[in-house]
Amino acid sequence: MSPGEESRIHLTTKALSLALTAFLVMYVEAVLYTSVPAIQAELGISPVEASWIFTSYLVTGSVLIPLMGRLGDAVGRRRTLILILIIFGISLLLGGSVNSFRLLLGLRAAQGVGMTALPLIYAIVREEFPPNRAPVIQGILAAMNGIGLLIALPAGGWVTENLDWRLNFVLISPLALLSILLNIALLKDTRDLSLDKSLSGMRVSVASVLSFAALVTSLLILITIHTTGESGEYAQGLLLAIFIVSLLAFRWSERRSSAPLLPISTFNRSVRLGVFCASIIAVTFQLVLFVLPYLLQTPHPNGFGLTPTESGVYMMLLIVSYAISSPLAGYLVVRVGMKRIAYAGSLLSAAAYLAVAVKPLQSPLLEVTLVSLGFVGMAFINNSLINIVVYSADKSYLSTTTSLYTLLRTLGSALGPLIGGLIFSMCSYSEIKTTQITSFSIDPLSYSLAFAAASSLFLIVLAMVLQIDEPSLLKDLSPSRVLT
Repeated sequence: MSPGEESRIHLTTKALSLALTAFLVMYVEAVLYTSVPAIQAELGISPVEASWIFTSYLVTGSVLIPLMGRLGDAVGRRRTLILILIIFGISLLLGGSVNSFRLLLGLRAAQGVGMTALPLIYAIVREEFPPNRAPVIQGILAAMNGIGLLIALPAGGWVTENLDWRLNFVLISPLALLSILLNIALLKDTRDLSLDKSLSGMRVSVASVLSFAALVTSLLILITIHTTGESGEYAQGLLLAIFIVSLLAFRWSERRSSAPLLPISTFNRSVRLGVFCASIIAVTFQLVLFVLPYLLQTPHPNGFGLTPTESGVYMMLLIVSYAISSPLAGYLVVRVGMKRIAYAGSLLSAAAYLAVAVKPLQSPLLEVTLVSLGFVGMAFINNSLINIVVYSADKSYLSTTTSLYTLLRTLGSALGPLIGGLIFSMCSYSEIKTTQITSFSIDPLSYSLAFAAASSLFLIVLAMVLQIDEPSLLKDLSPSRVLT
C-alpha cells in the first residue's frame, strides 16, 4: 500500500510510535537528575563523580551518532533503529541490578546508544510521511523532548523517594519493548539502494572512526571537567591537545579516505548552513536554561530570591511553551514556508532576549514570559531547520545528514552552560554568608551579557538562514503522497 493510500489511523499510529521512541530517549537521559543525591549517598561518590553519570551517556551517544547514521543508510533505517532500541531496552532492564558506580557508568554508556535513534527518526519521517504532514510530525518529535523532560524530573524524584532509584530504568523498559514492537510492525525499511543490503555496504575509514571518537570524547570530557572544576590546568591542557591532534587527524583521514565517516562533499550549502544554525540554537537553548535559574534564585537585589521549587515551576513554562509551539511550527511551515518561519522565530527570540538583557530584574513573571517567547521562537527555528536539512539532503545519505545535524546540536548543548559560566566569571560577584550556608550573588551585568549574547546569536542565525536555498516539500515526491 502506497503512502498516499494509507489510512489516517495508520499514519497516526506510525507517528505515535516514533514519538514514543523520541520521548524515551529524552526521558532516560533526564530521569536521574533528581536522583543524584540518593545515588551519591548510596554509592559513596562525590558530586564531581556524579556528573559522569550524564557525561558517559552523552559521550557514547555522540561518538556513535554518525556511525549509526551511516549504518542506517547502508543496511536500512528500520533495521538500525530496531537494533538501537534493543540495546537501549536491555540496558534499561539491567539497570535494576546496579550495585557499583562503575556498573552504573557502563549502563549509562549503553543507554547513550539511544541518542543515536533520533537522526534515524528524522530521516524516517521524510520517507514514511506525506510532505504536507512531515513537518508537523517533526514538530511532535521536538515536543517529545520537552514532554520527556517534564515527566522525567518529577517521576524520577518520586520513584527515588518512594521506591528505589534503580527502578527508574526498569519501570520504563516496557515502553521500550512497546516501541520496538510498534516500529517493527509499522515502519518500512529504507536504505541507500546503491549499497548492498548487508554490512558490506557499511564502508567507513577506521582511522576516521578512531580519530572522531577521540576528538568528541576529549571535547566532552574537557567541557565536563572545566565546568565542574574537577581537574587542574595540566589535565585540561592535555585534553585540549588531544582534541586538536584528533581534529587534525580526522580532517586528514577524511580527505584521504574513499569512504569518509562524514562525506562532507555530499552536503550542499543548505545542509551545511542548516546544521550549523541548529548548533547555534542548541548553544542558546542551554545557555538560557543555565542562566535563568541564577536570575530567579539569586537573593535580592541581584535576583528575585525565589526558592528552587518556585523557580522550577516558572521554568516549566519554558518547556511547555516549546512543546506546544513545535507542532504549530510544523503546521505553519507547510503553509507559509520554512525560511519565513525561521525568520519569524529568529526575530522573535532575538527581540525577547534583548528585552531581558536591557532590564533583567523587572519581575519573575515578566522575565520568564519573555524567555518563554524566546523558546517559542526557537521551536519555530528548529522545525524550519530540521525540514530544511532533511529535504535538502541527498537521499542516499539521509541518515548520515541527520546524524550530523543531531551531533552538532548535541555538542552545542554541551557548550551552552560553559559559555554561561564564562560570562559569570567575567563579572564580579559578592559572597553572602549566613549561619548555615555561603552563597554567591551574581552581578546583574552577567544576566544582561548572557541574554544579549543569546539575542546576538539569533541575529547571526537569521543572517545565515538568508543564505539558504529553501527546498520544496514536494521535490522528488509524487502527488499521491500529499494528503488533504
